[in-house]
Amino acid sequence: MRLHIKIFAISFFWASSFILIKLLVYVIGRKKIEFPDFFSWKSLFFEIIVLTVVCNTFFFLINNFFEQKTQTLYVHLFILFFISIVRFYSFAIEPIIVFTNKKIIRDINVEDKYKKILNGIRVYRYKGNLSNAYAIGVLNFAKGIIISQDLVDKMSSYELSGIIGHEVGHLKKKHLFKLYLSTIFAILLGYTLFMYYSPYIESLNYNIHLLRGLFGGIFYGLPLWLIPSLYQRKLELEADEYSAQLTSKDCIISSLKKLDTITRGAVSKGGDTHPKLKYRINNVLRS
Repeated sequence: MRLHIKIFAISFFWASSFILIKLLVYVIGRKKIEFPDFFSWKSLFFEIIVLTVVCNTFFFLINNFFEQKTQTLYVHLFILFFISIVRFYSFAIEPIIVFTNKKIIRDINVEDKYKKILNGIRVYRYKGNLSNAYAIGVLNFAKGIIISQDLVDKMSSYELSGIIGHEVGHLKKKHLFKLYLSTIFAILLGYTLFMYYSPYIESLNYNIHLLRGLFGGIFYGLPLWLIPSLYQRKLELEADEYSAQLTSKDCIISSLKKLDTITRGAVSKGGDTHPKLKYRINNVLRS
């Protein structure tokens, strides 16, 4: 009985830790880019229960059906599998929850107006001023584009068509799934580096827990931030090119310039995941 309690406690700790890290990233990230508040205590509780059950089942099987000398290997494999599933949940399952948000409504008028550009993709309008548009979902039944109210109000039909074409490009070229694969690659790279240098870390014999945390942050955190971010910059350029093909080069350039005006120069500055406006315009003109 004590073993079962211990296994459940470890599993619950794993699940809760993941949720807390997720919330921390959400809070920090929200200071940089505004995004609809999809946070829900019910969904949070549901995630903890599901993850706890998954972890609990795994640790129970490991302790009861595998030899001790192979348990470490299976634990490492499970960690990779667990992280991969968590990332897939973010890309595939969360969009379903997003579309149920009361602040997000399906915009049939926009879908009819830009029918040729959308080619069957659903459009949702967020009833708020985010000054942005998002393509979300990797599963066909949960794909869609979210456009904030202020873009619809402040952009002309010509300018909005360029933005919609850009988001359609993300979905049609499966950019979100490719981003998911890039995060898995980053995780595998970090995991390989960490395991390779683990004997060296253990040999230092100085505040070993602090060193593990420090090296773990470097080997996991740095690749997981750097690789998907750099890759997304490339995908943003591809989406611009796709929009230029759907509409015209002048259309997407006009859209980006207007978006830069609405966001008070944010597009010109660029960011970790988006190239600067000048570079994006030059890329469209060269395509």
